[in-house]
Amino acid sequence: FQSQSKIKLVAKSLHAFEQQVDMVAQNASKALSEIVRGRGLPSDAELATIARNLSVSNIFVTNAKGRFIRSTNGPIEDFKNGLFDYCAGYRGLIEGTSPIEQTPIIPSSDEATPGPFKYTMYPNHDRTQVLEVSVHLDYIVKTLSDFIHSDPGIKSVGLFTPTGESLGTLRALKDATVVDETKY
Repeated sequence: FQSQSKIKLVAKSLHAFEQQVDMVAQNASKALSEIVRGRGLPSDAELATIARNLSVSNIFVTNAKGRFIRSTNGPIEDFKNGLFDYCAGYRGLIEGTSPIEQTPIIPSSDEATPGPFKYTMYPNHDRTQVLEVSVHLDYIVKTLSDFIHSDPGIKSVGLFTPTGESLGTLRALKDATVVDETKY
């Protein structure tokens, strides 16, 4: 019974963290939009500084066709997909049917840093570009690791996407070590 109470507390904590991340990412996206409106599209190096100042992991910019034109996460030539390849619904940001888009917690194969991320996309002022920020959710592994350490009755904890895809599992070993068996 006590473990179930702890599980609910951890779930509530992770949900609260996620809501905070969503707010940070929305604010960062809107701030970036104002920067682009006022100064034009910054270089990748300038975007990296902006990302640090806005407390986000990376910034991406796509054109109206969903092709990446800026990235703080490596050369755009290395990107296999365009933004609309991930979700055709993101076109609504350009078409004016969507004011903002946010992903759930998802694994990322395109980020330089492994782990779960959240992405927030916002149109620029004239809807000719999509401004995207990513936030690395490194707090999840720390929170779950602390949770496993707090209760010897808990042997493993898994985290899954809304579609049931595994983001990873943390497993307690006999010596109290926690093994991170993430898929990301």
